[in-house]
Amino acid sequence: MVHQTKERILRFEDVWAQKKASMAVVNKVWKKKYRGNAANILNCKMKNSIKALYYWRKSKMQNLLSLKKDLLIQIENLQRKEANEVSLLIEESWMLKAKVGEFNSTLAKLDTWWKQRAKVKWMVEGDRNSKFFQEFASSRRDANFISKIKNEVGEVVKEQKLIENAFIKHFQEKWKFRRCILEDWPSSWSCLDEEDRTSLNKSFSIEEMEIVIKNSGNNISPGD
Repeated sequence: MVHQTKERILRFEDVWAQKKASMAVVNKVWKKKYRGNAANILNCKMKNSIKALYYWRKSKMQNLLSLKKDLLIQIENLQRKEANEVSLLIEESWMLKAKVGEFNSTLAKLDTWWKQRAKVKWMVEGDRNSKFFQEFASSRRDANFISKIKNEVGEVVKEQKLIENAFIKHFQEKWKFRRCILEDWPSSWSCLDEEDRTSLNKSFSIEEMEIVIKNSGNNISPGD
């Protein structure tokens, strides 16, 4: 049996930004001193920021689903007491108001969490946090995962390394006897002129990069 430890892929969660404390976590990382050129320093800061936010979330942020359930129970208990008695105490009335506000905030965070996973732009208000919407997000994740495959001798393999080897061997055999023709290609009828080539080879300016980043939407980074 082949044992393979799969490295966890850490991705930024939009819901983290809804907590003001997340800014302090990022600021602490960015204030540290790093060595190397500007690109290496930026890369280190971003990697360390996502790691710091991930572990901060594990230790500080309560599970949203369990929080939603607990808040709903507390709200229902207070509302039931209000229905059975003449009125709530002042402290209880303020507590009910606070719990309802926290409950609505939790629903908004859950909506952000599911929206990021589904990666759909057509969601309307009626679909928010629905069972269909959550199942759509989960099915998209499952559809992108290959759990097993048949290798070249017809055996079903499930270990990730064996699945990778099966793909590699398949395409090695597929292209083994094929020959690439590198001569006598037709000449190109259209090509870039010197001005276009110069424009493509120009370095990006900081201002141009800032404009692109600011005008980009959420959750569109490569590989996400």
